Amino acid sequence: MAKGKREPQSFEEKFRALEEIVEQMEREDLPLEELLDKFEQGVGYLRELRQFLLEARQRVERFVEMTDQGPVLKEFVPPEEEGVAAEPGEEDAEPSEEAWLEEPDDGEEEGEGEDDSSGTIFD
Repeated sequence: MAKGKREPQSFEEKFRALEEIVEQMEREDLPLEELLDKFEQGVGYLRELRQFLLEARQRVERFVEMTDQGPVLKEFVPPEEEGVAAEPGEEDAEPSEEAWLEEPDDGEEEGEGEDDSSGTIFD
């Protein structure tokens, strides 16, 4: 990125910045050092975008499962029916929408044990 420009923050901004880098690398006769800098920057954006998409996919999979007939919403099971004890004084409280979107903190990450990376950035 040129000095004085702010770093892209949102998914869309990072995607546009990556597209811009690719276009510059394809059309400009850049010195090798500048080309390498742009490549490193692009790889950084690509990794961030890939991580964002992976997390988004995991959030969707908490509520939807793929079947032979296509995507199907999973049956909603309140935490108290899953064997999760409610906090004292919260038995009658409705959980907030945000609570259902949070990742479970059971000490084990979803997909742990699966090697999802193939060692390349172009999966």
